[in-house]
Amino acid sequence: MKTIVLSAIIAMTSIVNSLAANNGLVYNTQMEGNRMTGKTVYKEDAARLLHHYLQYNYAYDEQGHMVRKEALRWDEAKGNYRPHYALTTTYEGDTTTVVYALWDERTESYSRIRQKTVYTAVPGGMDYRAYNYDSRCGEWMLTLAANDLALAGDTPLLAQNGK
Repeated sequence: MKTIVLSAIIAMTSIVNSLAANNGLVYNTQMEGNRMTGKTVYKEDAARLLHHYLQYNYAYDEQGHMVRKEALRWDEAKGNYRPHYALTTTYEGDTTTVVYALWDERTESYSRIRQKTVYTAVPGGMDYRAYNYDSRCGEWMLTLAANDLALAGDTPLLAQNGK
C-alpha cells in the first residue's frame, strides 16, 4: 500500500514537472543511488540564462519511504533559498497521511499547518480524505472524501475533486 501511494505521489510530481517544462523551467535532480534527494529548479530567460527559482529536498525512512518533501524559494535580496513549505508523510498500517505546512518566519519552523490528506487501503482500492485546518477552532475540516477508489484502469486522479 505504501508503495502504491508513494508511486502515485511521484507519478503526479513527474506529470506536473513535464507540464511545467514548457514554461521555461529547467530541472537538476540530485540522486543518491536510486533515491532522489533533491531537485533544483531554474527559470530560463529569453537569453537562455538560468536563474535560481526553487529547490526541493527529500528525506526517507529506514524502509525507503519518502517521509518529507521540503520546498524552498529563491530570495533574490538575501541571495539564498528560503523555506516555503513541507509535505510530511507518515505511515501507520494501511493508512498514509500527508500533511502540508507553510514556513513560519517568526518561529522558524513549518508550524503553519494548512492541509492534510489521508489514504487508507481497502479491499480492491483506497479511501481518500482531504482536510483543511481551521486555526480558529483548532480542528481539521473534511473537504473531500472518496471511497473505494479503484487502483487500476481509468482511475481519476486522487486530487481531482469534480470541479
